[in-house]
Amino acid sequence: MGISQSLPAQLFNQAVADSLSVELQKTATGTTQVDIYNRLARLYYDEDIKKSLVYGDSALKIATRNNYSIGIKDALNILQRVNQRMGVYSTAFEYTLDNLVRTEHDMDTAQLLDTYITMGNINSNMENYGEAQLYFHKALALAQKSKSTQQANIMNYIGRAHGKLMRFDSAEQWIKYALRLEIAHPQPGATLAYIYNNLGEVHLNQKEYDSALFFYNQAAALDSARTNLYGRTFTLIGLAQIYQAKQQPEKAIAALEASLAISLKNFYRDKTREAYGLLYPIYETRGEFKKAFEYYRLFVTYRDSVFNASLTQYIENQNITRENENLRRETDLKDARLRQQRLMLWMIALAALLTIPLAFSLFYAYRLRTRSNNLLRNYNHDLKNKVQERTQELTKTNIELARHNNQLEEYQFITAHNLRGPVARILGLINIINGNSFQWPRDQEVVDKLTQATVDLDNIVHDLSHVLHVKRVGTSTYEPVILSKRVLRIKSTLKDLILDSGTVFQEDYTQVDTISTIPTYIESILYNLIANAIKFRSPERKPVVTIKTYASENQVAIHVRDNGLGIDLPLVRDKLYGLYQRFHTHVEGRGLGLYLVKAQVDALSGSIEIESFPDKGTTFRIRFPRNSQASIVNA
Repeated sequence: MGISQSLPAQLFNQAVADSLSVELQKTATGTTQVDIYNRLARLYYDEDIKKSLVYGDSALKIATRNNYSIGIKDALNILQRVNQRMGVYSTAFEYTLDNLVRTEHDMDTAQLLDTYITMGNINSNMENYGEAQLYFHKALALAQKSKSTQQANIMNYIGRAHGKLMRFDSAEQWIKYALRLEIAHPQPGATLAYIYNNLGEVHLNQKEYDSALFFYNQAAALDSARTNLYGRTFTLIGLAQIYQAKQQPEKAIAALEASLAISLKNFYRDKTREAYGLLYPIYETRGEFKKAFEYYRLFVTYRDSVFNASLTQYIENQNITRENENLRRETDLKDARLRQQRLMLWMIALAALLTIPLAFSLFYAYRLRTRSNNLLRNYNHDLKNKVQERTQELTKTNIELARHNNQLEEYQFITAHNLRGPVARILGLINIINGNSFQWPRDQEVVDKLTQATVDLDNIVHDLSHVLHVKRVGTSTYEPVILSKRVLRIKSTLKDLILDSGTVFQEDYTQVDTISTIPTYIESILYNLIANAIKFRSPERKPVVTIKTYASENQVAIHVRDNGLGIDLPLVRDKLYGLYQRFHTHVEGRGLGLYLVKAQVDALSGSIEIESFPDKGTTFRIRFPRNSQASIVNA
C-alpha cells in the first residue's frame, strides 16, 4: 500500500526513472501501479511537466477505478500543482478543492498542508491575494503545529502576497524571516531560489533596482540542486524588468528569450505570457514594429486563451494509455510508426486518384457545414455573453439596492438619534422663554443655550447633506490632481495647528504624483487623515506624518502614517468608519472624518485599510485600481 504524502522536492534522477519504468512493466496490481505512476509524476515535475501530467492522470484514473483513496489524493496532489504551473488555473482549482475535501475528511495532515499551500498559490496567480493569505496562514499554523519543514516556504508565500498588495515593509519582513529559517535549516528543492526571487520582486516594485538586481543574481547563482526550471523563469523575467528600467534593452531581450526557451518547452503558460508582454513594448520603443506586433499578438493569445492550443490538442486527442505505452517503448515504436505512415501515404495517394470527384463534393459540403457551425457557435457564444452580462448587471443592481436600503436605515437611525437631542433642547428652552419666570436680560444664559442648540442642529443637518452629496456624485467631475500640491495646500490650511504641535512631514511622491479623480474628494480624504494625525498626537514625542505613494501593474496606493496615540482596533473595528464615532474624547470633534474618508474612497472605486496600535501610531493604506477613472498615473 502507498503512503499519502505531500509533494516533496525531488531532484530528477534518470536511473531512478528508468528503474520505476521497468518496475511498472512488471507489475499488474492496480494499487501498485498507482503508487509507481505517482512517484514518476513527482520525479518528472521539475524535469518534464508533460510527462508529469501523463503519469499523474494515469494514476488518478487507475486509483479512481480501484477506489484507492490514498492513491487518489496523491494523484490529485501532483495534478493540482502541474495544472497550476501550466497556468490552467480552473482545472488546478477543481483538483485542489477535491483534494481539500478528502484530506480534511481523512485528517491527513501532510496532504492538507500541501493543499492549503496550493490553494493559496492558485489564488495568488489569479490575483486574489486576500484569499491567498487566508490559506497561507492556515498552512503556516498547521506547519508549526506539525513541525513541518515547509515553514520557510509558506512564510515566503505570505511575504509575496503582502508585496502584491504593496505592503512592502511587511513583505520584506516575512520573506527575510523565511530566508533566515531556510539558511539555518536548508531543505532540498528550490525554496531558497524563490525566496531570493521574491525579495528581488519586492525591491523591483519599489523601483530599488540595485537591491532587486542583487537578489535576482543570488537566485541566478544557485546550482541546479537549489533551484528548478520554473524558478529560473522567475529570475530571468525579473532581471529583464530591471534591464528594461535601466535602458538596457539588449540584456532585457536576452533574458526574456532565455525565459521563453524554458517556458515554451515546459508549457509554463503564465511565464510565457509574461515574457511576451515584456518583449513587445521593448521592440515598439526600438521602432521594430513588425516584431512588436508579433509579440503583442502572442501575448494576447496567451492572455485570453484558457488553455495553450498545443497543450489542449495534446490532452484532448491523445489516449493516455497509448501515451504511457509510447513512453515505455518509444524506441521500438519509431520504426513501426514510420512504416505505417509510408503505407498510409501510398493508400491515400491511390484513393485520391480514384475519388477526386467525390473528394471535391465532400470538401464543398464540409466547407458549408463548417461555415454553418461557425455561425452557430458565434451566435451561441454571443448569446451566452449577453446572458452573463445581464446576470452580472442584475446582481450588481441587487447589491446596490441592498446597500442603499442599509444606508436609508442608517440615515433613519441618525435622524432619530442625533436630531432628537438638539430639537428637544430647543423646545425645552422655548418653553422656558414662554413661561412666566423668564426675564430679560437676567436669563441671558437661556438664550445662549438656545443659540448653541440651534448651531448643533445646523451642524448635524450640514453633515447629513455632505454625506448624501458624497453618495450621489457621479464621475463626471474627474480631473488631474497633483498630490504634492494638494498636500501643500492642506498644510497651509492647518498651518497654525502644525506650528503649535511641531509636526514634521516626510513625503515621497517619486512613484506617483498625479491622479485623475474628484479634486474635492481626494483633498477631503487627505485633509481628514492629516488633521487626525496631528490632533491625536502623543504627548510623549514630536508628531511625524509620513505620506508615500506606490504604483504596481494593477493598483496604485497612498499610505498615510503617524506616530500618535493609535487605536485599539480589536475593541472598535466594527465602529471604525461609523458616523459620529469618536475614539479619543480629549480632542474636540464630531466623529465625522473617518466616515467621510471611507465614503469618498468607496465613491472613487477604491479601498482602505488601517493598521494601528495603542501609543504606537496608525497607518492608512488607500488603493485605487489602475483601470478606473480614479487611477493614479505616473507623473
